[in-house]
Amino acid sequence: MTHRTTTHYENRSILASLRTVIPARDHITFAEALRIAELHANRLLELHRISDGPTPSDLITELPKLQIEYVEAPVSGASFWNGRAWIIQLNRAESGTRQRFTLAHEYKHIIDHGAAGRLYAGSATTSAAEQAEQAADYFGLSAGAAPPAQARLG
Repeated sequence: MTHRTTTHYENRSILASLRTVIPARDHITFAEALRIAELHANRLLELHRISDGPTPSDLITELPKLQIEYVEAPVSGASFWNGRAWIIQLNRAESGTRQRFTLAHEYKHIIDHGAAGRLYAGSATTSAAEQAEQAADYFGLSAGAAPPAQARLG
């Protein structure tokens, strides 16, 4: 059974509180970026006082200035700012488990918005975009959303 109560951290929004975890410096290694993803997940759970059980989707879907759209799409999800709110689009044809994982994955991209250039530099074998996708998958796993078999973890 999941136990939770929503709280604010230092009177900040949940999103602003999560973004404070990202260092202001450049040259963040990918190992550090993965640790930051884990810290983001832990902080999100802490702010909602979730101590056990699977992470409920509504801890993200009920955040202010965030809208969820269920769409027909060739991908599992997408996220973007429409000028008034963050939009997370989820593929309506996918299972609830997959949608919950994609919701967490896309929310990590929202957390990283404006800092992705510092968090993900790429390497000789992995592009910056691939690192961002891997970190978003890791966030989903760390936040307690069951990962689909094809998740790009590691």
